[in-house]
Amino acid sequence: MHLNLDLPEPLHERLLAQSDLLGTPPADLVLRLLDKNLPPSRLVAQRDLFAPPVPTGPSERPGIWMLWADGACSGNPGPGGFGVVLEGPSGNREWSKGFRDTTNNRMELRGAIEALEQVPVGAKAVLHTDSRYVVDAIEKKWVDGWRRRGWRKADGGEVKNIDLWKLLLDASSGKSVRFQWVEGHAGDPRNERCDRLAVAASHSSDLEPDR
Repeated sequence: MHLNLDLPEPLHERLLAQSDLLGTPPADLVLRLLDKNLPPSRLVAQRDLFAPPVPTGPSERPGIWMLWADGACSGNPGPGGFGVVLEGPSGNREWSKGFRDTTNNRMELRGAIEALEQVPVGAKAVLHTDSRYVVDAIEKKWVDGWRRRGWRKADGGEVKNIDLWKLLLDASSGKSVRFQWVEGHAGDPRNERCDRLAVAASHSSDLEPDR
């Protein structure tokens, strides 16, 4: 059976995850919900089955480090910066730093590295970022293939920003880390705060070299 479902990407990913968990084809899972013929008020509740997780604070997820990071660059390459918001068991922090002659992707990576370096070995963390470049490389295990091939892409080309990918792997080592993509400029208050920090840092008069 095939259903042509035009779903937003986060909802589609949740549907596939639930399908894998229950061992039920996605189409059958959708039809099962529809066949219940529930009234509208209860159908809304059923949608929670596929709803993306709502970011929560440390008091609601004790012991888990909640991190947000973002990067910005003017010119790409040009002056740039990153911003980090951290909500951890020992308290909340935010900080930023600016660099000269850098790129947006390098700032996204630096923000993630800085955030994860604050998490102790053995701890659990969720890193939120609007960078598909960072999230897909980790969650889709592209970085594992790059490393096995001596930091070469599948087509033989050299991977960019090897220095920072190595630092990111080091910062994640010994920790249980989930990389969570969030849509940029879509109202997430912590992501928006990271963006403002990163932009402000990129305009600082005290920029560091990025190599």
